[in-house]
Amino acid sequence: MTIPFPPVVVLMVIATIATAWMLGASIVHRDRPRIVYFQALSCMGFLWCFLALLYNLLEPGVLQHVVLDLRYIPIALIPVTWLMFSAVAAGFNPIGIRRTTLLACVPVMSLFLLATNDFHHLVFEGLRTYEEHPGIGHYRGSWFWVHTAYSYTLMVAGLVLIWARLVRSTHRKATVLMIGGAVTPFLLNAAYVFNEQAFAYIDPSPIGLGAAVAVYGVAILRYDALDLIPVGHSRIVDAMTEARIVFTDRGRILDANNAAVGLFGDRIELGRPAVGVIRELWERRCLAGICEEVELGGRQAEWPGWFEIDLQPVLRDPHQPIEEPTHWVLRVWDVRRRKATETALEHRVQIAEAQTRAALAAIVRVRDLFGPKLRGIEGLNRAMIEDLDGEPAVWSELTAEAAENMRGTLATILKRAGLEPGPTLDPLESSLVPDPRKGSNRDSNASGEQSKMPSPAPESHSGADRRANDRPATDRSPSAPSSLPHTPSRPRP
Repeated sequence: MTIPFPPVVVLMVIATIATAWMLGASIVHRDRPRIVYFQALSCMGFLWCFLALLYNLLEPGVLQHVVLDLRYIPIALIPVTWLMFSAVAAGFNPIGIRRTTLLACVPVMSLFLLATNDFHHLVFEGLRTYEEHPGIGHYRGSWFWVHTAYSYTLMVAGLVLIWARLVRSTHRKATVLMIGGAVTPFLLNAAYVFNEQAFAYIDPSPIGLGAAVAVYGVAILRYDALDLIPVGHSRIVDAMTEARIVFTDRGRILDANNAAVGLFGDRIELGRPAVGVIRELWERRCLAGICEEVELGGRQAEWPGWFEIDLQPVLRDPHQPIEEPTHWVLRVWDVRRRKATETALEHRVQIAEAQTRAALAAIVRVRDLFGPKLRGIEGLNRAMIEDLDGEPAVWSELTAEAAENMRGTLATILKRAGLEPGPTLDPLESSLVPDPRKGSNRDSNASGEQSKMPSPAPESHSGADRRANDRPATDRSPSAPSSLPHTPSRPRP
């Protein structure tokens, strides 16, 4: 088997491998957004490159004729697939099923006419042979040129869409690759269709499509071209939750997003002067801009409440603020939730302050009530222990019982004040409560040396008390060692 033009065959082999590789890579990365459109384009490109390679490898005959007709299946469907991919890659919404069906009407009609070409010869008028190389071709009919014009129209539309992306995109590297990939197969196919002799009657269009698919794959898989699709400014503004209204310098409403229409309803009429509350907000303008909170009632907005407004001028030259503004931008956003949170916090703060004042008042009352009593009980306990050498445990029990009663009264007072007695008090608040023992020491230090003397014990007429009074004074001296057993104090609950 003789293979003419080996370089062309080698290039077709490379194109077939490249399209197959990109088809497999797109299937592996099928989780990426909008990758299915690149899969469809890669599949059509691989099918065309493979059939073109097979056609050039076969000898003239029936099998080559069959492959020649099969090549027109991807040729007829590639323009539609190309346009769908270009629309998605340019950032527009995917073409719906209905529009795709309408776009596919001409390719489907071309395939139907090709299948029945022996009856009408609209697509091809007959077979032809080439003297330059062994192979067969077709004499083109009238419908061939109709399909060619339709295909070029779709491909030019795809180029325009991708060019629009280049104008709006900030990621120029990926977009330039996609434009380069789009131009290559279009130019090669146009050059071959209108001048077959320059290419020795061998169609180089599959090679150009293979190169385009490879470039698309690098742009998509390496530079994330389908992820970095630019989003239209109007879509971004309409997606905002804050209301935005653009005024002219004379107060006419130039533009408004969906949030503004939802907030003010029919009060917004594009191209007409602002009326009602919108007019009042616009009249607050100043060159420095305003930012304040306003309350809108039920007659002024669709839902009443507090809102924050921001009205700023739009200058022709931002570096010259003295210049008169050409437009004004009003932003209105809902702050009702923030207001409700602030009100709730203020209410909680007021409750906390009231509880704190009540607690401090209770602590002061406890200090004033129990301070002198505790000091008297402690002084009485010390005097009894020093004056008596018998049954000191009785006085200790009496002292503990008195302390228990006072602690019960303290707990009652704290409970009325809304506080829990004991260790549940806040350390800062509990630090305000003076220690009775320390308080007695401070009082004794302040009152002088006389307060250091123990309180005199009450007179007793019992025999034990008379015997205690008959003892020598040295027995009552504080420096004399005491033989009384130590009675531990009862632990505080």
